[in-house]
Amino acid sequence: MKSVLVVFLCIALSACSPKQEQATAKRSESATIIVPNAGPVSSDPAKPEAAAPQFASEPPAQIAALTMADGGKCSIDSINGKESDTGWSIRRDEAMTVGGWVLDLATKSTSDWAILRLDAADGTTHFYAPTTVRGERADLYKAFGDGPGMPKATFTLVVAPDRLPPGSYKLVLLHQSGQGGQACAVSKKLDIVS
Repeated sequence: MKSVLVVFLCIALSACSPKQEQATAKRSESATIIVPNAGPVSSDPAKPEAAAPQFASEPPAQIAALTMADGGKCSIDSINGKESDTGWSIRRDEAMTVGGWVLDLATKSTSDWAILRLDAADGTTHFYAPTTVRGERADLYKAFGDGPGMPKATFTLVVAPDRLPPGSYKLVLLHQSGQGGQACAVSKKLDIVS
């Protein structure tokens, strides 16, 4: 009986090679999440989470030395769990959880970071928020194939809009591809209301 179990276990283990397991995991329906620099967790039970990061008017360090050219393929799929074809209206006192993806299709590459830029109606005022989580999604592999940026093409961003002036903003995703800095315009808008 013991030898039958050993034979069965050997057959079961050889049925899935590591290469097959990696391919299956890579294209699983659930996203693989990469959390860079998650930071310390509060030990105070009354304050389980830190306040959401703020939008900044100065470009973050990741793009300070880059020339950003229009390009890439991107999407903001949801804000606060709501999908929209046209955009969102968010109150200044509610934190935003933004989900989407950005990728250079020519090289199928992206950077470890991505930045959401809000462009004000005047065309010269910008606000920036870096992403907090990167990952992958099976539907992007299906649509675009494999490439070096696919495991980190998606993002999740949590940010507070309370310092933004009320108004309508264009949404742009910034990243660095194998071809350099890219600014990918999203065809949706964000209205910040009091």
